[in-house]
Amino acid sequence: MKSIFINAVSIREGGPRTVLVKLLTAMHQERPDLQMCLAAPPAICEELEDAVTACWPVDLGQSPFTVTKWYEIDLARTARRYDADVVFSLTNYLPNRRLTLPTLLLEQHAGHFSPTFDRLTREAASSTLGRAAWRYRCGWVRRSVEAATVLTVQTAVLADAIAALTRVPRDRIRVIPHGPGWVENRAEIARAGRSARPLRLGYITKLGVQKNFETLFRAVKRLSEWGTNIRLVLTLDPKDSLAIRVFGQAEATGITHLIENRREVESHAIAGLYDSLDIFVFPSLCESFGIPMVEAMARGLCVVIADTPENREVAGAAALAFPALDADELATMLRRLCDDEELRRKHACMGLQRAGDFSWAKAAKGTLAALEAAAARNVS
Repeated sequence: MKSIFINAVSIREGGPRTVLVKLLTAMHQERPDLQMCLAAPPAICEELEDAVTACWPVDLGQSPFTVTKWYEIDLARTARRYDADVVFSLTNYLPNRRLTLPTLLLEQHAGHFSPTFDRLTREAASSTLGRAAWRYRCGWVRRSVEAATVLTVQTAVLADAIAALTRVPRDRIRVIPHGPGWVENRAEIARAGRSARPLRLGYITKLGVQKNFETLFRAVKRLSEWGTNIRLVLTLDPKDSLAIRVFGQAEATGITHLIENRREVESHAIAGLYDSLDIFVFPSLCESFGIPMVEAMARGLCVVIADTPENREVAGAAALAFPALDADELATMLRRLCDDEELRRKHACMGLQRAGDFSWAKAAKGTLAALEAAAARNVS
């Protein structure tokens, strides 16, 4: 394998952007001889110019026509232009029309295979058209995973779900966990008594219907009623329509005065934000990997997670788990942690050790092996 064509035309922010930037950078370090040609939005192309050989800036806009034209016509044409041995798509999608080149598909959206996410998305849709668009995207994703020469995912939980809902055999799905987001692992856990300042809980995440802010807000309300001096740190864009609904939930719960919203944080400032926290809470109901969990563990935080299979797979025994919709249990767990610094330290140490299992170098090696396997297969 000498050349790969990377399809990332719809990746702009959040976890997919983190994966794209960190993974391609690590792949370039592992295989500097490999010709990597990237199709992505102009800002992403600029960010990755040192890691890729060539970049094809693509702005799909909001038109379904431009999306269809890219996948059904331009993608194959552009890949051939760069004489690629394999197409690597990180967007969850492949063309409906079968490509003559081998393909590696990284499926990053567990929601397409989750009954919980499907229900939440349909409930949140503002129109029949919105629900129909979601159904269409789910169908397209399922056709894509079945068409891929090689398929990779970040958790065994997602691999099992895909195998159960599609015609892809489980033994054909490669599980390649990714690295610790934008942070580096701390060298050690600091031992220091807390001052009288409020105890800082953090939920560092992008918005999504699965993020379960309601349970977290009710737990924070209960902690406040118990007299716990607490602040909840969030990273939400207040102009986002979903964020407006989330802040409406906070106001209805009566905890607006307890929230410190840092808005969207630049990647270079993420580690410092984690370091300002005492406990990290991750109540999400559905995740493909949950990079913030790994980031928090890597920065030496005690982590509390919703008890879902994918959260448990990633965090392991390092995290404390609460029943996903049980605000009272979450509040009780948090109060115990607030009062017990040694317990927080114990789980912080376990988390730091667990975070060491994840690295972008390992992810790059696994992905390169998957690309070699795809390139070796004849799809003509």
